[in-house]
Amino acid sequence: MSWTSVQIQEHKRRRKTEGLCPQCGGPKGERTVSCQTCLLRQRKNMEKVRDKWRKTGKCRTCGKALDTDQTECRRCVERKSKKSHIRRELRKQEGLCPMCGHVTEKPGGKCYTCLCKEHILGQQRLKRRRQAGECSYCGTVLKDDKFRLGNITRYKQCSTCFFKTAARNHTASSDNWKQLKSKFIKQNGCCIYTNERLILGDNASLDHIIPRSRGGQNIVSNLQWVTKQVNGCKRNLTHKEFIELCRQVTLCEAAH
Repeated sequence: MSWTSVQIQEHKRRRKTEGLCPQCGGPKGERTVSCQTCLLRQRKNMEKVRDKWRKTGKCRTCGKALDTDQTECRRCVERKSKKSHIRRELRKQEGLCPMCGHVTEKPGGKCYTCLCKEHILGQQRLKRRRQAGECSYCGTVLKDDKFRLGNITRYKQCSTCFFKTAARNHTASSDNWKQLKSKFIKQNGCCIYTNERLILGDNASLDHIIPRSRGGQNIVSNLQWVTKQVNGCKRNLTHKEFIELCRQVTLCEAAH
């Protein structure tokens, strides 16, 4: 007697309602729909299918054709990321480690094992990016960064990450990095006082036009790009006071 697909699905549905494995009719697992034997068989079959998809340049999850060198399509990556985020949030609410689900000393925090793994993976990623000539923070190829032309080789950070770090340190928000970048371009990448070429990660520095000790605020309009040497000399002087000090030094030098 040959069964149709409708009859097979109905038979599996009846087994499922009875609390049995829909594939073989045996007792199912505690947290799974199918029994352990059927799960192992399904995983082995799926691994063979995914290996075939990977060799033919398809997504290893859904089997769709890929235009890039990635192993998964964007849709599958986003779906997995969403599921992972939901699972981690549920673990946090239960006071477990969001990564592995184990009990931690700090409720909702990461366990010691996951912290160690995260640290090791971060060091490996940092080493790999430095050897490949990429930004240590985001992985951008440094030789393609026009703001790093003539920059020192020991500084392993792209211009975007540099501006974001500067914005976070001086304006308390990395969202202002584009405004700092525009100000850097407006100054032609030179110090506003000496017209010296500014090199990111070497001599470039942000200065408060009105010092914070004199009531200045941490806003983009109160910042300007100068060299570190000029910034150290200016200290808590305002723009006009510093210009007057430079004029006095010049007159004194000319008199001698």
